[in-house]
Amino acid sequence: MSNSYTKAAFSLAVTPGEAEMLARVVAAVDLIARGDVGLEALEVRYAQLGPDFATLFPRSELSPFDGLLDLVPDLHFLELGFDLEIGEPDANGQVPLFFSSAL
Repeated sequence: MSNSYTKAAFSLAVTPGEAEMLARVVAAVDLIARGDVGLEALEVRYAQLGPDFATLFPRSELSPFDGLLDLVPDLHFLELGFDLEIGEPDANGQVPLFFSSAL
């Protein structure tokens, strides 16, 4: 018998652009959380995320991801705390997002 329990699960529909941005945010957080990526590699990855990402999460002089990290209350525990599954667009062009979190 498993000792894991679903703490939260929900879904919502977003535009394809919103789904893409969320996927980029999740990938950026995963990269930063690794802790073994140097500043030069972070700079390259930030540039690859595109100008719309840079507009939403502006860099500082010290780090390219400071705008994104401003959303994190405790940088010692850099994790999103959820799993994300991005579905395929439906007939109306909406993309389902499935969020879940286990204890």
